[in-house]
Amino acid sequence: MHKYFADDILLIAPSVTALQKLLLICDHELSCLDMSINVKKSFCLKLGQAYDHECRKICTLDGLVK
Repeated sequence: MHKYFADDILLIAPSVTALQKLLLICDHELSCLDMSINVKKSFCLKLGQAYDHECRKICTLDGLVK
Protein backbone atom coordinates (compact mmCIF):
# COMPACT_ATOMS: atom_id res chain seq x y z
CA MET A 1 0.00 0.00 0.00
CA HIS A 2 1.43 3.34 -1.03
CA LYS A 3 1.19 6.41 1.17
CA TYR A 4 0.90 9.72 -0.64
CA PHE A 5 2.06 13.05 0.72
CA ALA A 6 0.43 16.44 0.29
CA ASP A 7 2.72 19.07 -1.26
CA ASP A 8 2.71 22.82 -0.76
CA ILE A 9 0.05 23.35 1.90
CA LEU A 10 0.19 26.62 3.80
CA LEU A 11 -1.58 26.84 7.15
CA ILE A 12 -1.96 30.30 8.67
CA ALA A 13 -3.14 30.77 12.24
CA PRO A 14 -3.12 33.62 14.78
CA SER A 15 -1.56 31.47 17.54
CA VAL A 16 0.28 28.19 18.10
CA THR A 17 -2.86 26.76 19.72
CA ALA A 18 -4.95 27.65 16.68
CA LEU A 19 -2.25 26.24 14.40
CA GLN A 20 -2.30 22.94 16.31
CA LYS A 21 -6.09 22.69 15.91
CA LEU A 22 -5.86 23.57 12.21
CA LEU A 23 -3.09 21.03 11.66
CA LEU A 24 -5.13 18.26 13.26
CA ILE A 25 -8.14 19.09 11.07
CA CYS A 26 -5.96 19.15 7.96
CA ASP A 27 -4.21 15.92 8.97
CA HIS A 28 -7.58 14.20 9.48
CA GLU A 29 -8.88 15.29 6.07
CA LEU A 30 -5.66 14.20 4.38
CA SER A 31 -5.84 10.80 6.04
CA CYS A 32 -9.35 10.37 4.60
CA LEU A 33 -7.69 10.83 1.18
CA ASP A 34 -4.92 8.33 2.10
CA MET A 35 -2.42 11.18 2.28
CA SER A 36 -0.20 12.38 5.09
CA ILE A 37 1.98 15.28 6.15
CA ASN A 38 5.72 14.69 5.89
CA VAL A 39 6.98 16.29 9.12
CA LYS A 40 10.59 15.96 7.96
CA LYS A 41 9.85 18.48 5.19
CA SER A 42 7.55 20.72 7.24
CA PHE A 43 8.38 23.81 9.26
CA CYS A 44 6.80 26.65 11.18
CA LEU A 45 7.48 30.30 10.53
CA LYS A 46 6.57 32.82 13.20
CA LEU A 47 5.96 36.47 12.42
CA GLY A 48 5.53 39.42 14.76
CA GLN A 49 7.15 40.61 17.96
CA ALA A 50 7.77 37.13 19.37
CA TYR A 51 9.27 35.72 16.15
CA ASP A 52 12.53 34.77 17.90
CA HIS A 53 10.97 33.04 20.94
CA GLU A 54 11.02 29.25 21.15
CA CYS A 55 7.81 27.80 19.79
CA ARG A 56 6.18 24.85 21.52
CA LYS A 57 6.03 21.63 19.53
CA ILE A 58 2.99 20.84 17.42
CA CYS A 59 2.12 17.30 16.40
CA THR A 60 0.11 15.36 13.86
CA LEU A 61 -2.66 12.86 14.61
CA ASP A 62 -0.18 9.98 14.72
CA GLY A 63 2.00 11.81 17.23
CA LEU A 64 4.76 12.95 14.90
CA VAL A 65 6.23 16.18 16.25
CA LYS A 66 7.40 19.24 14.37
